[in-house]
Amino acid sequence: MLDVAIIGLDSAWETTYQPALQVLRDRMRIRVVWDAVATRAEQAASEFQAIPCAGIHRAVALPSVRAVLVLGDAWCHDALLSFLMQNDKPSFVADGTPLLRARAINDFTNKDVRTPMIVPELSLRYTPATSRLRELMATRLGAAREINVQVECPANSDLMQSRLPLIDWCRYLVGKQAVTQSATNETLQLEFPPSRSQSETALARITLVETSTVAQNVSQFTATIQCERGTAKLRGTQEITWTDTEDRRTEILEGERDGMVVLLDLFCRRVMGGLVPIPTIDDLITSANLAKEA
Repeated sequence: MLDVAIIGLDSAWETTYQPALQVLRDRMRIRVVWDAVATRAEQAASEFQAIPCAGIHRAVALPSVRAVLVLGDAWCHDALLSFLMQNDKPSFVADGTPLLRARAINDFTNKDVRTPMIVPELSLRYTPATSRLRELMATRLGAAREINVQVECPANSDLMQSRLPLIDWCRYLVGKQAVTQSATNETLQLEFPPSRSQSETALARITLVETSTVAQNVSQFTATIQCERGTAKLRGTQEITWTDTEDRRTEILEGERDGMVVLLDLFCRRVMGGLVPIPTIDDLITSANLAKEA
């Protein structure tokens, strides 16, 4: 059982993080909760039989706390990186925090961020549809040759920020280094040159479609992946349609674990000593650099 402290509760607490932590109650125990709004911290703490705390440093310094979940950082903004480095405990950092903004990545490149471990939220890697796609690539479809991703995003959104998780997702699927080939306001095209393990070039095209909705909705994510021996199309996080020379199927993966549950579970296992691959700050830096080249 991993004992953790929660620092900050943003608007995604009830829809994303709280449900995932409920699923992981047998692996991860919330010991203390801090938020700038005391009543919000008290409510979250009561849900997990935890203690609401009046001070951030006091919460993180508890001897029983082995890791930190930073789920909101309105309390410190630019001071967050220094705080994480000083507390010397592994930290998971939510996507909505300014720390993970593409334009702030330079803060990482100027500091040693490999100790303690800081894990950025890149949960698109672990959605049910993505996990099933990787299984099919390994068994029936072969390596990805061309990826076309389309995501709806709100008007006047930060294009660089919106592209970050999508660039990481494409890199995760292809499994090798990329370069930015071309870019417009709407579309970014990446090229994955041949490598020792893969002799063929792969391409990825990321298109952002402007919408009037208030916030980006991952359910509007669609992607078509042309592989060596077939094609797959993803709609949202739980639907995949795939075709090869022998078959064509549509699978609705409603019973599978959510991507956030998988990522937090991997974080927990890694902190407790497991040799499992998880997203790193280096992944975030690489994706941000590709976005900056656009």
